[in-house]
Amino acid sequence: PKDEVRFGATITYRMLSNNMVNTFQIVGVDEADLKLNKIAFVAPIAVAITSHKIGEIVDFKLGNESRKLEILAIEY
Repeated sequence: PKDEVRFGATITYRMLSNNMVNTFQIVGVDEADLKLNKIAFVAPIAVAITSHKIGEIVDFKLGNESRKLEILAIEY
C-alpha cells in the first residue's frame, strides 16, 4: 500500500527528542549511501518504520538507546 512504509519509499520523519526533521529513502544494501540519504532496508531505523503510516509514532533502538520518531510523509 502507498500509505505505509515499504521498500523504495522516501520517508520524512521528525525525531521527538530534538524535533529535527530528516528524509531518507529505503533501498537495497548495495544502493545504501548515507551521503545520498539512502538507507538499507536492513538498517535498524528502516526495520522499525516498515509497515507504519503517516502520523504514527515509532520506537526504535540505536545501540543501547531507545528513540521515538513521527512519520511525517511517505513518497514513492
